[in-house]
Amino acid sequence: LGLAYLQVANDVIEDSTAFQAHVGGVFLAFLGSIITVPGIMMDFVEQRPLFEREYRTHHYGIVSHAFSKIIADFLLIAIQCSIITFTCFWTLGLQSRWWYFILNFTSFSFSLASLSILMSSVVTDLSMAKEFIGLALFPQTLLSGFFVPVSQLPSFIRWSAYAMPLTYAFR
Repeated sequence: LGLAYLQVANDVIEDSTAFQAHVGGVFLAFLGSIITVPGIMMDFVEQRPLFEREYRTHHYGIVSHAFSKIIADFLLIAIQCSIITFTCFWTLGLQSRWWYFILNFTSFSFSLASLSILMSSVVTDLSMAKEFIGLALFPQTLLSGFFVPVSQLPSFIRWSAYAMPLTYAFR
């Protein structure tokens, strides 16, 4: 992504073309964070039988497992987001504070991972979880306000745009 769009947003934003390049670069960088979702979703489904067995044998409880899973996933997401933002931010030439960008990027990735864990908690096997990945990601791109502003979406679907993490991250 960084090499394909090398310094695309480095210009001063004076015209609509420069603004479009800047916004497109940010949007593509946020879409790059979606790579964290399949791994976390598959990991959750694969580890469920292990957790159920160890929970029944009283090795640990739900709260301790949830905290350890949240901390491990957050560290994994933070490392992945740091690598992605470090690469994309300067190669794209984005004009923002890097710390604000990485905080926004990591928050979006963590909320997307939480959404994917919620969706994977209702499935029982790995093949069904793979089908839910699209259900977690596709509405994010359509309803985020990148293609069509949220204010111009029909009122019966606008509420779902406000439930999508990318809507807030992209703003």
